[in-house]
Amino acid sequence: MWDDPQFRKKFTETLAIGGAGIVLFSITLLILGKLISNDTKRIISAQKTITEKTARKTTTALLEKDKEKASRYFTMLENALPTKDGLIVFPKEVNFLAKKTEVNVGFSFKEESGSNASEARRINFQIVIEGTLPHIHEFIKELENNRFIVSVENVDISQSESVFRGTIRGAVYFKA
Repeated sequence: MWDDPQFRKKFTETLAIGGAGIVLFSITLLILGKLISNDTKRIISAQKTITEKTARKTTTALLEKDKEKASRYFTMLENALPTKDGLIVFPKEVNFLAKKTEVNVGFSFKEESGSNASEARRINFQIVIEGTLPHIHEFIKELENNRFIVSVENVDISQSESVFRGTIRGAVYFKA
């Protein structure tokens, strides 16, 4: 059988055709694998893009809803802040609170800050105060909770015999 040249020729042809088929099949699998890998990467990239766009749209919708809520609060805040001219009664308010809490005060406005028209502005103030410690404490609470928006930034108090004296520094806010 191996001695037969026709058998060898046929065997070699069959082996060559089978080998060529296997090589062709392997190349096809490699090409398909590469195409599938590229398509998978594109699908993952597209899925990531879709997820990001969905997240952006969701965030935008939430921000729009929050914008509506915030605009109502902004209007309320605008109405709560006095104009600069409206601060003319603030020293009178301080004196009223002093009488109410039984302390003696001396009031003075200091420098103004806040640079642009869209933000709340502030005027710093200083109050020299004298009284008992509980009355001073009550005065500070009343000052922080009065109809003006006030921030108390520094309180310096010392005792002289039975009377406490000190300085309160803070700011009162107004709209430009």
